Amino acid sequence: MNALCYENPYLREFDAKIARIKKEGNNFLISLDKTYFFYGSGGQSCDAGEIIGGNGKAIVDEVFEADGEIIHKARITGNLYEGENVRCKIDWERRYKLMKAHTTEHLLFQCLKRKFGKIYVEKIRISPEKFSFFISFDKVDWDKILEAEKLANDIIREGKDVLVKEIDINEARSYGDNLRIKFDRIGSDRIRVVEIKDFDLAACTGLHIKNTKEIEFVLIDKITSEKGLYEVEFLIGREAVEKALELSKIALSLSSILQTDFSTIEKFAEKLRKDYLELQKKFQEISKKSLEEIKYEEIAGIKLYKQVFEKIDNKTLMEKVGKIIKESKTVVIFANLNEKASIILARSDDLKLNVRDLLNEALRLMNGRGGGRENFATGAGDKEKVDEAMDFLDRSIKNWIKGIKI
Repeated sequence: MNALCYENPYLREFDAKIARIKKEGNNFLISLDKTYFFYGSGGQSCDAGEIIGGNGKAIVDEVFEADGEIIHKARITGNLYEGENVRCKIDWERRYKLMKAHTTEHLLFQCLKRKFGKIYVEKIRISPEKFSFFISFDKVDWDKILEAEKLANDIIREGKDVLVKEIDINEARSYGDNLRIKFDRIGSDRIRVVEIKDFDLAACTGLHIKNTKEIEFVLIDKITSEKGLYEVEFLIGREAVEKALELSKIALSLSSILQTDFSTIEKFAEKLRKDYLELQKKFQEISKKSLEEIKYEEIAGIKLYKQVFEKIDNKTLMEKVGKIIKESKTVVIFANLNEKASIILARSDDLKLNVRDLLNEALRLMNGRGGGRENFATGAGDKEKVDEAMDFLDRSIKNWIKGIKI
């Protein structure tokens, strides 16, 4: 496999000859005698583009490697033929954006490493939809995150050259911890190494820019926890600048709304969160107390328990329902309001009512769904519609009771 894209990643168009075309469903798999299309590697997405012939054109949506050959998966309009000379155009906007993002990932990780100490990249995702990498933090320290962002933007402004070279595996081992590499993933004696001059050195099979100035600006957009790792999402260039301005506007607006100085917003927010958690705890205590003191309405000898709770533990609620329906001739309708509204509908074994079907009718009013047994069912849906659903269940149960022969 001759991956010419590594020789000149800035090449946007080239001439080639179609070696093979194979139909696969609604698409065609095209092999060229030579190609500068990037097939995707190192966590970086593949190229897209066009292959243009005399009487037809292929829109390349995906490029991949198979059995040592680079394949272009495409949609063809008109006609293309094996042996035909074609003009190939790489989607340069996509390619260049991903090149800049991949170099930024190297830079940003190194900046974080210098601020946090021993951290490791577990996965990289450089795609048109998202730029991110997964690392292992002991704890997210936002002050250190800011320091890392500042350092990264200093390196961008400095304009460090980005160098690519091949070394053998013994030379790679001689670099020790100065080279980021996972030897268990290396399948060759020759290793491609990307260096941000005098700053970062990493084994990599992705495409990169020539100089850090091309990045323009970087901003960490989001950090989320996922399966024991932290995903660091970032933006570059104009998008990063616009997001930074938007965040600045939000911070200034919050400062005005909260009537607090810009520099104290974080502490003020921490206090608000603490107050909120204390209020939430009080709500839970009130809900638990009301759960112990809940009253029922008796209709034709059947006890109907109906109550709406806020942020009470669902397990606690279900256990309470389980105890209530051990009494003869009882029906329970409980709702619990969190981000969504959940509803429990249950009845004692001596009553003949399919609560599962009835609850699903009510949940349709909430754009929700549920499940369970004929005597005990649960489900959830939109909180805004919970009153409507509870009223429906209340009316339905009472109408059902009135129709029973006691």
